[in-house]
Amino acid sequence: MLGFFAFVALSGIVLVSAAIIGIRVWWLKRKIERGMGDGGAQRTPGAPGGVIEGEFKVVDKDHDGA
Repeated sequence: MLGFFAFVALSGIVLVSAAIIGIRVWWLKRKIERGMGDGGAQRTPGAPGGVIEGEFKVVDKDHDGA
């Protein structure tokens, strides 16, 4: 009889913990999706505007230099 009540109590704790974790994951996903949906308006101050500048050089494997 004691084992049954221990099983019920443990099952209740597991179910409540799973519900809390599930709600937290849902909340974080919702928060992330809202942040991405507005065009990235929640950027950190001083963050670049999304443009990466750089230089590149095309290297041709078939070119033997002659």
